[in-house]
Amino acid sequence: MAQRCLTPPSSGPAYCGPLKSNVRRSKENSVRVFDVVLGLLLCSLVAATHSTEPPLHAKVRQVVAANASCDKIARCGQYVEVNCHPEVDGSLNYYDNTTGEELMKCGGTCDSPSRVSSDPQACKACPPPQWKACQKK
Repeated sequence: MAQRCLTPPSSGPAYCGPLKSNVRRSKENSVRVFDVVLGLLLCSLVAATHSTEPPLHAKVRQVVAANASCDKIARCGQYVEVNCHPEVDGSLNYYDNTTGEELMKCGGTCDSPSRVSSDPQACKACPPPQWKACQKK
């Protein structure tokens, strides 16, 4: 803030404080910045509250939280695909987001003999038919 010293006509001390016009201008600029920030916050709040996607089912959130490599989530209608990087032997998991039911696991997890032989949701039809049907819509 610019300061200018004023020397009164009398022999008193000089005034070296901020000029009133500079103080007023500084306050006006602060109000403008506040208005812009407030506007941006309100816009982001409106955008967040108008999301058309329901939150992830608690069971799906648990899977994502338990495995840091499961960081890509895709949605199609009521179905959710959780990508745990199958390109490096991770899994590609499919869920019904209304119930939290696992529909199928695909990807690197399919190479496990114990999973393929004992799991009725084995990787033979990956991705699951529900996901395929949804993608065609």
